[in-house]
Amino acid sequence: MKVCLMVFSSLLLSACLLAVTKMRKAELEKDEKQRTFLDIKLRVTLDLWSEYLRQIEEMNKKIEELEALEKSHLNEMKGIEGKTGSVKSLILECTGRQKTSADELATANTELSYRTADYKKEVAGWDKEKADLKQKLTQQSLVCDFLRPNAEAVRKFCGNKVIGLPPKQQPKA
Repeated sequence: MKVCLMVFSSLLLSACLLAVTKMRKAELEKDEKQRTFLDIKLRVTLDLWSEYLRQIEEMNKKIEELEALEKSHLNEMKGIEGKTGSVKSLILECTGRQKTSADELATANTELSYRTADYKKEVAGWDKEKADLKQKLTQQSLVCDFLRPNAEAVRKFCGNKVIGLPPKQQPKA
């Protein structure tokens, strides 16, 4: 009996050990699968994290490049604004000069029209005087009536139309 009990207890103990071993093996396989899964998950997460960090670095580099480009564009824009300001002042100055020149031109044109009118009046007066003088030249002078027709100077001055003085009548007596 003692042997039976011992055999029975050793069989029971072996069966229990076998059951515990099988359960432990199942747990170990389950733990191994969990560990493998977590390992793969960790690797994927690290890959994604490193890719994310790489993209952040690229974005930071692009941001720095764009900021440098923006600064250079701002400097160019300030230079252009400075040039624009000087050009605007030149335009204003030229516009002022143009207005002054236009005013001077208008004044000169007005003065020219006044002088032209005065000139035309004077020319008309001269033409009238010239016509009067020509008319007087064509008329025989009253002096020619009293000159002797035989004198050569009288012929040059009065022409052949010299009438001469009427002959003096001698008193009868």
